[in-house]
Amino acid sequence: MVEVLVNEENERMKAWMKIEGELLDEDLVPIIPVQEWRGLTLLVENLENSEKCEAADGRIVVAACPEVEVVLSFQDMLRRRIGFLTKHGLDSPDPDSPYRTDCHLDVWIRKGSGNNQGDQWSSQVCIAATKASALPVTDLATTFVLWAESGFPNPPQRMAEIVEIMRISEDIKDFESRVEENDRYHEELRLLAVERARMERKRAREQAQIQEIRKRELEEAHREVCGMSWRGLIRAASWERKTIFCLWHQMEGVRRDIRIKELKKTRALEILSPIETD
Repeated sequence: MVEVLVNEENERMKAWMKIEGELLDEDLVPIIPVQEWRGLTLLVENLENSEKCEAADGRIVVAACPEVEVVLSFQDMLRRRIGFLTKHGLDSPDPDSPYRTDCHLDVWIRKGSGNNQGDQWSSQVCIAATKASALPVTDLATTFVLWAESGFPNPPQRMAEIVEIMRISEDIKDFESRVEENDRYHEELRLLAVERARMERKRAREQAQIQEIRKRELEEAHREVCGMSWRGLIRAASWERKTIFCLWHQMEGVRRDIRIKELKKTRALEILSPIETD
């Protein structure tokens, strides 16, 4: 019984070492930060128990379907993180530091079965782990494994689109053509959104300008009314709009005069109404 347990543990350790060997090149082992070593244990454990993920050549590969693989470039992410920490003299990511870590998952969608082009038949997708700035790369990779085990629920739009394009593409040229068409479509949507936002800002500015003009007109009308005599108030209160003919370039000035006279009439009536009531 003891011998069986020892053998099982030996086999388990061999499996762990094999996974570690696939994840890490030898030159990385001496320079991995302590925080990453701790996370590596959990990552290897999840990979060993995974039914969908495998470690190969510094990557974590998931068969999303027979035609498509989702690949996490784990070792590249880890090298970038080590380089970042070394450059800024940090032992681990510091959320209070002015230097921000790269929290993107380096994910590639790659052709699965029938792929004789290797990594050429692939496309990178940007997956941001926006709330994981303090996590080690190994923890991010573990999250990826758990996500993969769940079937990649709620994937980013870009990822879902590339997976579907990869699945239906007949060959690499067809894939590239479909990706270009998809990119053009999203670029058009982006430009439309930019133009829509620009127009909304323009309308907001114009509305603010109109409100400021109306405010000044109201102040001018009140100021003039306050300086009027009794007869001036009566004339202002009795004013009626009439049809006015003017040149096109005079229209705005005429409209402004009409608005101010209407404001003066309203204010004059307010002043006179208590007197008339008595």
